[in-house]
Amino acid sequence: MMSKENKRKQVQGMLLEGDFGEHTETPLVLSDPLTVTQMILKLSDIKAYDKNPRKEINPLYDEIKASVLSNKRLNNNFNITKRPGDDLFMIESGGNTRLQILNELYNETGDEAFNQVQCLFVPWSSESNILTSHLIENEMRGDMTLIDKAYAVKNLKEEMEIEMGKALSGRGFCDRSAKRGYKISRRDFTRLNYAIELDQMIPQTLRTGMGVRKIDEIKKLYQSYCDYCLDKTDRFELIFIGVMSEHDDEGFKLKEVRSDLDEKLAVETGIKSNYIFLEIQSMLVNSISGQKESGDVEPQTDMSSYAESQSTQTSVADQDNTQAINNSHPETNDDIDNKTQPAATEKQSARKTREDKQPPANASIPQNESTQLTPELEDVDLISLRNKNYALICNFARPYQLENVIHQLETGFGFFIECPEHEFDIDNSDEMTAFKSNIRNFTWWFMFGLSEQNLNVSRFDTWKHTELFKLFYEQERGSDCLSKRVNNPPELRLFLALLLQCTETLSDKGFLYVFRLMENIRKIKKHYPDKLIWEHQE
Repeated sequence: MMSKENKRKQVQGMLLEGDFGEHTETPLVLSDPLTVTQMILKLSDIKAYDKNPRKEINPLYDEIKASVLSNKRLNNNFNITKRPGDDLFMIESGGNTRLQILNELYNETGDEAFNQVQCLFVPWSSESNILTSHLIENEMRGDMTLIDKAYAVKNLKEEMEIEMGKALSGRGFCDRSAKRGYKISRRDFTRLNYAIELDQMIPQTLRTGMGVRKIDEIKKLYQSYCDYCLDKTDRFELIFIGVMSEHDDEGFKLKEVRSDLDEKLAVETGIKSNYIFLEIQSMLVNSISGQKESGDVEPQTDMSSYAESQSTQTSVADQDNTQAINNSHPETNDDIDNKTQPAATEKQSARKTREDKQPPANASIPQNESTQLTPELEDVDLISLRNKNYALICNFARPYQLENVIHQLETGFGFFIECPEHEFDIDNSDEMTAFKSNIRNFTWWFMFGLSEQNLNVSRFDTWKHTELFKLFYEQERGSDCLSKRVNNPPELRLFLALLLQCTETLSDKGFLYVFRLMENIRKIKKHYPDKLIWEHQE
């Protein structure tokens, strides 16, 4: 039987013996925290985020480094996390630049102050969540290039698709991204995808900080050339890529790209380069009045190049004469009717009688009923119609104090539109003043559209001497002077509701002027070929 003393010695021996497993020098591995936790780590424990959206060096790198060196610490903690299976902690949102700076300073100085890092541990969620956090961080600072952002968004979409196990549409991605706190419009998503396409042609240019506006200009220009070359050559894509690549440098200028593109397409198609330029220019200018939502960008047109190409031609517009016509008080429509149509009063009475006899709105219209707006009693003499149109549009514009922007014209529909002397005060704090300015703005755009002076490059001669033409030119050079002066074209629904269909802003007499003006324009286009309408009469 074991004595009490022997039992005591046996227990002591067991306590001193240690653990029962195999002896090892490796310490026990602690699991990562399950909640957000404060930590102090060494630089060797942390690695940068290997999918960091920003690839270019932070432009403030030297300033940040000087600040850290001076303070011997960071102003903000690192947010860190750890991928499942990784040995090192990783930057969770922002901080990659600061981590690189700390490593440099520690290597340069050996000061342990740079080696001790205050961190906030965030438990791992998913790859897409981490990438989203970095994108938001960079977006807030606003120091990421557009091309870096484009690839980051592309990677984010791919990560989401991997995690979901299915493909995402552009709309689906934007909606899902917004729910995670990173908002991106479908338009911006499309724009970024196009930037990635351009990266195959002009990588150096994109990394010099090319912005949204230039991306939109290139895309619009590409589409115009692509449409133009559709039935002329099947080598346009190769030619475009080649020309863009040749101009890939910090001094990238779209005007020079266009010039080279026109020259190469001239060789390819046998069409003169200046003619190609004018055709493309016509397409670009035409888009101003038909701007689509997806472009949400103001069309940029190289009006300067057109002006230069026409400098050797004799000007067909006499600015002094035009100004004299504009300053003279226009005859009223009734005066012109009396001079050109002696029986106008009788015809108007007859027209009024017929209008009074119109069937009720709910009455059925006979199949053989004429679709003509009004019986065509007047002559369709082109000169007479142009004179009438000038008087009609002046009468229409007078209540809005816009008759001074109207110039009489011996071609086209009898008039063209100049820009107003001052910009429309649509941002005035006085609601009534702002409302009236908006109506005047709508009216200006309406008259500019009626003139059709910008629908074809062959019509530029009628207004290339004007300030409005110069504003288009300046806009192409990056100025916002055009949009400041006349703003953007109004939305159709607002235009209809606040001008054409509102009796408070457009009187019955004003509506009649508009109706007759549009009817006359239709007559001109119906009875005369386009070439005859717009050619200059000697």
